[in-house]
Amino acid sequence: MSQENVDLIRARFEVFARTGEFDRDAYDSDVTWHLREDLPDSETLVGRDRVGQFFSQWAGTFEKHRIDVEELIDAGEHVVAVLRFRITIQGSGQEIDMPESWVIKLADGAVIEGWEYKTKAEALKAAGLEE
Repeated sequence: MSQENVDLIRARFEVFARTGEFDRDAYDSDVTWHLREDLPDSETLVGRDRVGQFFSQWAGTFEKHRIDVEELIDAGEHVVAVLRFRITIQGSGQEIDMPESWVIKLADGAVIEGWEYKTKAEALKAAGLEE
């Protein structure tokens, strides 16, 4: 099942890369998403609509945005996604290159919970894997 989870997450990132849109079908209706605790707007989002609204607003604040998937790691019922955000701030032309890692928990083919971390090491530790 775990390789299946990795494949599902890979497919969801591919949809985002192609469309730039939040893939509602990837998330359970009661999904819980934990934003990075080290950022000023950190919060826990609950429900598919709220998570979708957040990701859509996030994408809308940038002229350009791209998420490169550097690695997907099988962690049983979790997938660790090692990502690199490449974004251009609206109207400024300022480009940001920011690494981030997510721990994504799945059940029955849907994301039921996610956590964002600043580093791969933090995400691996949270998933019970040590680097």
